[in-house]
Amino acid sequence: MLGRRFRLDDGKDSKYTGPFYDIFELLTPAAGRADVAPRQKHYYFDSASGLLQKVRYLAKSGNSDLTVETAWTNWRRVDGQAAPSAVTRTENGKLVFTFRAASVTFSPALADSTFSPIGSVKP
Repeated sequence: MLGRRFRLDDGKDSKYTGPFYDIFELLTPAAGRADVAPRQKHYYFDSASGLLQKVRYLAKSGNSDLTVETAWTNWRRVDGQAAPSAVTRTENGKLVFTFRAASVTFSPALADSTFSPIGSVKP
């Protein structure tokens, strides 16, 4: 964890009302790419709700770096669960991908034993 209640402006506005973020940093392997060095990713969680707002990292594209950001927005409650209704991806500030959900459905919860390793659940 890098810290709590970060703001993304220059910090000079004494009347700042924008969002505050709890930021985590992880060093993760690039999915499915053994030839690519691990990536340093920053995860931004809304300090008030605890919901993931965005993930930022640098990626290589040829000989240049791309700043990649994926954002989860328009969170809403569905059957007691939080769900984003939009996901966007930008590269160097340019929109690459947007996904908008018109509806979200959650299945009923399963018993925790459903995901336990075989033989670890006692009758």
